[in-house]
Amino acid sequence: MRTSISLLFRTRKPKNYKSDPFPVYLRIKVDSQRCKIAMSRQCEPNKWNSQAGRAKGTKEDIKQLNSFLDDTQNKILDLHRQMTESGDEVTIY
Repeated sequence: MRTSISLLFRTRKPKNYKSDPFPVYLRIKVDSQRCKIAMSRQCEPNKWNSQAGRAKGTKEDIKQLNSFLDDTQNKILDLHRQMTESGDEVTIY
């Protein structure tokens, strides 16, 4: 069975925001099901590129964050490919 998958990294302003970095979330969409996962990483709001879904900059902490997000995305897409090839049902839950 063929399924479509969509991954989107984004930040979200906390309700009690003062001046701390925003937490980074991953939204996974498989067919019509959606799930939001906290990535346990944070990014300054002025350093986040929402169109790219990555942090912008060249400092080491930004490179590490983007590398972590890339690795996470690759692992999820690889898992989706493996499940699709083996004929397993792909769902969010």
